Amino acid sequence: MIIQYETQKNDFYLEFQPIIHVLPEGKYDMTHFEVLLRSRQNHRYPEDLLDFYISCEERNHLLVDWYAGQLMVLCEKYPQYTFNYNIHPQQFIYESTWRYLDQLKDYSKQIHIEITEKLVPVDFAVEGVSFKMETFIQKIHGLSYKVSIDDVATGQNTLELVMNNIDCISSLKLSLLSFNNLDVETLGLFLDAWQSLAQKHGIKFIVEGVESQEASEKLFERGIVWQQGYYWAKSVEL
Repeated sequence: MIIQYETQKNDFYLEFQPIIHVLPEGKYDMTHFEVLLRSRQNHRYPEDLLDFYISCEERNHLLVDWYAGQLMVLCEKYPQYTFNYNIHPQQFIYESTWRYLDQLKDYSKQIHIEITEKLVPVDFAVEGVSFKMETFIQKIHGLSYKVSIDDVATGQNTLELVMNNIDCISSLKLSLLSFNNLDVETLGLFLDAWQSLAQKHGIKFIVEGVESQEASEKLFERGIVWQQGYYWAKSVEL
């Protein structure tokens, strides 16, 4: 059975999408990347297969062991870059996830832990472990990693979660694609509110889903200088 799991795991590969720091006069800095999991079968995010791996300790161990090896190589090969690595909240329940994070803490200056907005099923439980997101965030911070909250205002990544952990958070990410049903004026006010919150607490506010020069320029005019999306670059293998 382990061989079968290993075979499926070998279908994974990583792509990287730059998180751009926009500077005045059309200049920008590109040294920060989000690490994206992909399947070699269709070159897309393998959600079903990832759910399969994080459904129990045994398979989660195989997954995080693979990730640890990949990230170590990346950090050593590209010491000038910083990488945002996504973790599903459900993975924090497993001991293997914490062993892996402890193993990688020598690279914590290069690795930002990006906590996804995914909800943990209400019937999901591991004996002897309670699911307390605030405790997990504090523990990650205690290992010297920078914590990024992905897709704020969606799923589990609520304003309440952010405010309860604001001292442990280094960046907030909001995707325009999640709110494309809002009118322009309302969206602008929504962005301003999150930007104001981030500025007040001295943390980065990153807007994803930037797909045009016009969108990028309008964000820059609002003081939103951290941007990510297809306008800047599609994800690629390094």
